[in-house]
Amino acid sequence: MLMCANTQRRWSGFLPLVLAGAALGWCALPAQANLVLQTIYTSAAGRYNTWFSALTQTPDGSFYGTTPAYDGSSPYGTVFRMTQAGALTTRQIFLGVNGLDPEGGLVLASDGGLYGTTTGGGAYSLGTIYRIAATGQFQTVAAFDGTNGASPIFTLIQARDGFLYGLTSSSGTNNTGAATVFRASTAGVVTTLTNLPANTMPSDGLVEGPDGWLYGTTTTFSFSGGPIGSIYKVSTNGTFRTLASFYDGPVPRLGGSGDRSIGGLTTGTDGFLYGTIGHNLFPLVTSNGSVFRMTTNGVRTTLFAFSGANGSNPLTRLLLAKDGAFYGMTAQGGPSGNGTVFRVTTNGLLTTLAGGFGLYWANGSIPPLMQADDGNLYGTGIVPAQGSYSSVIWRLVPPPVITGETLSNGRLTLTWTSFTNGSYQVACKGAINETNWTALGSPITATGGEAAFSYFPGSASQCCYRVTLLP
Repeated sequence: MLMCANTQRRWSGFLPLVLAGAALGWCALPAQANLVLQTIYTSAAGRYNTWFSALTQTPDGSFYGTTPAYDGSSPYGTVFRMTQAGALTTRQIFLGVNGLDPEGGLVLASDGGLYGTTTGGGAYSLGTIYRIAATGQFQTVAAFDGTNGASPIFTLIQARDGFLYGLTSSSGTNNTGAATVFRASTAGVVTTLTNLPANTMPSDGLVEGPDGWLYGTTTTFSFSGGPIGSIYKVSTNGTFRTLASFYDGPVPRLGGSGDRSIGGLTTGTDGFLYGTIGHNLFPLVTSNGSVFRMTTNGVRTTLFAFSGANGSNPLTRLLLAKDGAFYGMTAQGGPSGNGTVFRVTTNGLLTTLAGGFGLYWANGSIPPLMQADDGNLYGTGIVPAQGSYSSVIWRLVPPPVITGETLSNGRLTLTWTSFTNGSYQVACKGAINETNWTALGSPITATGGEAAFSYFPGSASQCCYRVTLLP
């Protein structure tokens, strides 16, 4: 097999084919080490204040998410639906009376509904829990009045007991009390389980641990030499325990801090919890952040420490993917300093999958990745656009690799690696050193992990073929 230099973006291989009685020969590009970031939706320039939440996929293959502010159709946020092809439609507009600022994403509950929260609006102007049915019907499930918490944030979870659990940023009718952990039935009964410690705010949503307890992380906005972040657990009956505290360097810094220094936690299949820590925290082995593993008793082990060249400041909840590894993102570092997407195993082997996209994230907060039914990773972010910024929805996909060819009765069939609903174009040219490629047929939409194209080359004595992944 002859190897050729990769001079075309997003193409993985071409095949020069000699038809005049000679044996078929490959000239293929090696598979790229990095994945391809493919933008599938971009908002209008200047709409970056409407950053997208993390995505949730429903059984019909659609993606749902939220925008917390003006997106051109609502001053108070929306719920949107997007196809895998990137067609986005607004499913719900928030007007204040039915909630405003849905800063968290959506959870697909066992009853088939999507549940989310708004930080404000509703009957008491202190936030709501809402439900969107598979048919699109919107329902306000509960309204916060201060006595049951105020201004819910982050994405709800549904625990094994069937209840929804979440966090508020405050409590009290004047919205100045402590942040809370709450339980809610799908019928709308909200119960406060516990208050978080004074002067702390949730830094990410909850996760259910292998022991049935709820785990979360905090950041401290006002302190005097104390911790600026912590990891905690709370039982479903409200028992609260602090498992770990973190400081801003070996000598605790005085003053306030709004840094989101600890990402959310993810439960592994091995009985441990996994998480990320940002830079400049103590105790920490690197100023660029790390990935750690933790027991349910709070004993932590550093799995990987970032160096900066491979990423820095991994402020995101890890995704446990179908291959058993964890995937996440760093906010800085990597090839261009704009962050990376990485894969890390349970024994600490880290691989940088992609980087240098020029992505940014609102308020330094990175919505977590999600893995769709096509096997690809999806995420959201912000990119420069026309002197301002736009919000984007993107996915990471493997570039196509030509895997086979068959010539039978003058008909040539090419096969290549693909993913469901990926759109590909086959093209050819007469020689490797020619500049122009000629498209063969219409784009092909893949239905699985392998796609194929067949045609009759005719009298051509030689042709080089390539397959490109289309936007």
